[in-house]
Amino acid sequence: REAARTQKQALRENLLAKAEARGRRLKIAEDLEAYIGKSAGDNLALLRRAQPFDYWLHLRDHPGSHAILRRTRGRIVSDDEFRKAGIWVVEQSLGKRAHELKGERFDLLIVECRYVRPIKGDKLGRVHYTNDRVLNLKL
Repeated sequence: REAARTQKQALRENLLAKAEARGRRLKIAEDLEAYIGKSAGDNLALLRRAQPFDYWLHLRDHPGSHAILRRTRGRIVSDDEFRKAGIWVVEQSLGKRAHELKGERFDLLIVECRYVRPIKGDKLGRVHYTNDRVLNLKL
């Protein structure tokens, strides 16, 4: 019981403040929040400060924002919650073009943060990941 309370308290701690990054936040449920940095450096800082069991979200084959879906340990995230976060990621990644691409389909990569590693010596923001799951979204 005590461990569950401290996990919820850690979730309430704003990941942006913890990573000293600028960005945006979307509250999906009481114990589920998504974060996107304003730059590649901010996204990397968020990834480094995320818990291993948090989710990393990104659009396949599209440059753009990475998102961290922060959850309490052991919480199962439904497809609807992933979809809501994914559509937000699409809108944030595409910006003003999102309105023009209404009705298009996108593949959302979903990976636990423990399986995402920044590529050393490569451009800022590029990562290597394993154990991914793909969710097809319609904007």
